[in-house]
Amino acid sequence: RRLAARLASRAVRRSRRRFHARVGFWRETAPRRVGAVSGAVIAIDRDAWLRVGKFDERYRLYYEEIDFMRGLAREGLAVLYVPSARCQHIYDQSAAGGAEHREKFAESEALYQQKWFGPLLPLLRLVGEGPGIAAPPAPPLRADDQISVPLPPLAHVVEVSPLESFETAAGHFPISSEARFPAEVRESFHGESLFVRVVEEATGREVSRGLLHDSA
Repeated sequence: RRLAARLASRAVRRSRRRFHARVGFWRETAPRRVGAVSGAVIAIDRDAWLRVGKFDERYRLYYEEIDFMRGLAREGLAVLYVPSARCQHIYDQSAAGGAEHREKFAESEALYQQKWFGPLLPLLRLVGEGPGIAAPPAPPLRADDQISVPLPPLAHVVEVSPLESFETAAGHFPISSEARFPAEVRESFHGESLFVRVVEEATGREVSRGLLHDSA
């Protein structure tokens, strides 16, 4: 990832590959094996839990489930994503409301990297992050604003991410030329910012973007 970020052309291609991988993942209907699932909701087999052990309590917030699932992989155990399972997860309720969540994320990320990739860390630091992709300007949005979708809407995807790079994102498949944030986001949003963009599904080309901020 860091090597790809050194050249803008590679970074763009990688970003579009990741977009298409996300869309394919969201359209899955059958259970599939994955590297990890979100800690928002996990069902863990009791025998697997006893075999791997409890969560590493050094993680104050973030990464504890990723660390646990890497332990599962080390034991040759599978992690499955089950599309038919449904859970409403109201984003960012544990972390929002204070600036310290960024510090905790960085702390947990450093712990995870040291635990699993310690010998490679000097090389990663040498490579550096790189300039990444120059993002277009993101006009401010309010939580009750409509998001305009080009016609035909079924050919587009609306993505939302806390990261300007959209390294990770949530997605919505619009069925009309206007999309809105869900009611639970409009009512409970109190985070720092969420980036929103409309992407052409076939090409991965970004059509438009905006920035939802709690002070907008």
